[in-house]
Amino acid sequence: MNSAKTDGLRRQVLDAAVAIAATSGPDVISMREVARLAGVSHQAPYHHFGDRAGIFAAISEEGSVYWQRQSKPAQHVALQQCARPTFTSLSLIKDISE
Repeated sequence: MNSAKTDGLRRQVLDAAVAIAATSGPDVISMREVARLAGVSHQAPYHHFGDRAGIFAAISEEGSVYWQRQSKPAQHVALQQCARPTFTSLSLIKDISE
């Protein structure tokens, strides 16, 4: 099986698991239900993730990457503002050095 097809199948399975968790909660996720919703064989989730813990780990990792990407612009702006000396910070430095 080629890599693009495998990645697509993995994505289908992961999307199905996320959909189940979003609508019914994570406790309802079963490998068989994930496969049914994804429209794949009942073995596909096991092949790509091993077990429920593997699916939860993949969802967690994906969420973590998403939030890191979302926070980077805010971090960049905050760092720029911190790195830029302000009148207040310059006056504090002057007061301390006197």
